[in-house]
Amino acid sequence: MDLGLLDAAEMSVVDEFVQGAWGAGPFRWVSCAAHDSNALTPGQSILASLDAGTGMDMASGWSPRSVLGPSPVKLAERVPVIPGKPVTVAVETTGAATLTVTFRSAAGGVVAMPSRAASGTLAQQLVYSAPSVAPEARTVDVEVSGHVRAARPQVSWTREARPWVPGRGAEQVVIQSGVADPVVINPAGGYWSGSLSLIEVG
Repeated sequence: MDLGLLDAAEMSVVDEFVQGAWGAGPFRWVSCAAHDSNALTPGQSILASLDAGTGMDMASGWSPRSVLGPSPVKLAERVPVIPGKPVTVAVETTGAATLTVTFRSAAGGVVAMPSRAASGTLAQQLVYSAPSVAPEARTVDVEVSGHVRAARPQVSWTREARPWVPGRGAEQVVIQSGVADPVVINPAGGYWSGSLSLIEVG
């Protein structure tokens, strides 16, 4: 994976991971494409591990998979967020649905549990946005309840919901190798061309 042009501080962080300073992993991986579109894993975003029913006619089109309600369904757990940065959580629903977003600390404790309720029972997208994640929060859980059907969950590190795409995140990766080539060296540290080779292990 090409990391592009990095300054010395950025390259040192990457190099620490490659050299094992943060342990052997596995690590949770959220690429630039993932955090700007859908930080869930592909499986989470298409409900692969859930007892999904038939397709669902949504406000924005058709989804081939959906989960049935009205009992609460945990769509995703421990999705990374960054304190002080925005995050938006969305899901397509029908029925009198409620989206609950549980922010958790690094130890797993509940930091906050905001929710969004459907306006009526017709097909609609429920969206919760936080302009700035709380300092204690490290992950979010995504749950829907009261729904007839729910589909296409999404978490993005943005201030608003983005057009849905399958998740681009990975729950477990290990770093196989890394390359750092100096491009410009100067007293301030210069710039480096970096790349990583990752393997998804879970």
